[in-house]
Amino acid sequence: MSTDVSLANAPRHIIIGGGSGFIGSALTKALRARGDRVSWISRTPGPDRITWDELAENGLPVCDAVVNLAGQHILDIRRRWDDAYRDEVIRSRVDTTRTLVAALNKSPAPPAVFVSTAGKCFYGTKELDATEAHPELDEDSKPMGLDFPAELVGQWEAAADGIDADRIRHAKLRIGVVLGKVERKSDIGRLWQIGRARGFLPVIRLPFCLGLG
Repeated sequence: MSTDVSLANAPRHIIIGGGSGFIGSALTKALRARGDRVSWISRTPGPDRITWDELAENGLPVCDAVVNLAGQHILDIRRRWDDAYRDEVIRSRVDTTRTLVAALNKSPAPPAVFVSTAGKCFYGTKELDATEAHPELDEDSKPMGLDFPAELVGQWEAAADGIDADRIRHAKLRIGVVLGKVERKSDIGRLWQIGRARGFLPVIRLPFCLGLG
């Protein structure tokens, strides 16, 4: 029996920008479970990590795919949604994406695919009157209006669109609200529905736990 491993089943090296986040950590776990090697682009150095400064200075290591999930969460209950915070959120997503795209374009042996992510809030919002039907939206639809989330996603996607698509396949994702399961490790936690949760769920679950949802 041949021991050759087909390219389709061979382990791959995947680099994830923002791999320590809610979605990035789940993706990392799934990729490593199937045998792939995963490296993160992170603000802090460590094993299997590349800092953003190292990426800008030394370029992108050889890899098979790059997934960009980097960026500060748009909702932080500890912060006011003022101009300073909004600028901070935009820079955390747009500037990192530009750095990553520049490294990809300069790579002598670029990966086969670059997966950029953004939010479904690209489409914006507007008030609909009683006679106006709710529109159906797909990936080719234009924004219905402009608010801050739509502005953010527009700039974020524009930065990703700087990729050299003639050399690297560009897959674009617009992600909606993602909820994760609640971990309940104690009998009290299971009884009172108390446990650890990440992502958007902790922001909205407390009123429901108190019977106020």
